Amino acid sequence: MELKEVGIQIEVLKRFMLSSPQFAGLTTNEVRHAFYLNNQGEYDEVYRHFNKVLNAEFVGDVLRAYVKYKTALYRKKAREIKLLLGPAVERKEVPIPNEIELQQMIQHDYNNYLAGSTEFIYLYTGVYKLLRKYGGIQIHSRQYWHKLIGYAIQDRIRISKSTLFRKDVSEKDNILRLRGIYETYEAEGWIPSSEYRMVIYTLQKKLYFRFLKTMAYFNIKDIFKEVKITK
Repeated sequence: MELKEVGIQIEVLKRFMLSSPQFAGLTTNEVRHAFYLNNQGEYDEVYRHFNKVLNAEFVGDVLRAYVKYKTALYRKKAREIKLLLGPAVERKEVPIPNEIELQQMIQHDYNNYLAGSTEFIYLYTGVYKLLRKYGGIQIHSRQYWHKLIGYAIQDRIRISKSTLFRKDVSEKDNILRLRGIYETYEAEGWIPSSEYRMVIYTLQKKLYFRFLKTMAYFNIKDIFKEVKITK
């Protein structure tokens, strides 16, 4: 793997780790151990990924499984673990990107969008929340929100119905997993919470891309210099 690809994957991990408080609190060793446990088959499900580039869904699956595994282990062996660890070590808080840094992330995503490179756009949900705060992305009503949720679910259903032909093992596993979820959904109208989070993520990403498309339509180059921000 080239050095550039390694740097990109590290950036994917860094941004994704910031996307949730339960991930932001993990240490570097814990993240490494999470993927090791996945490879060893210690979770309820082995998450496979044979592509060269990391993606948010694979990383999220592994880290969520690790948090669940860690919680269950602590409940079982809390006393023994406390004795082994000794006195608690004060943990430094993971810095959350400030407004200027979030603006820079959005501009970086927009530059990639204009260049036709969309693979690494929207890796941190904080950029969506900032645009909601600014009014760059608007949800007009609860009814409109539910309508958008429906569109996002249809996107996930389309993935579940994708052909398995010429897909690698990781992609096949994901398609088959989604197929089972949405067969149940179409029969019973129920989606597990882990999949619902991915529906929300899909929705937010669609709205984020719509914002970038709008900026490109009006030939904007530098978003936060050319567009007036109303907070």
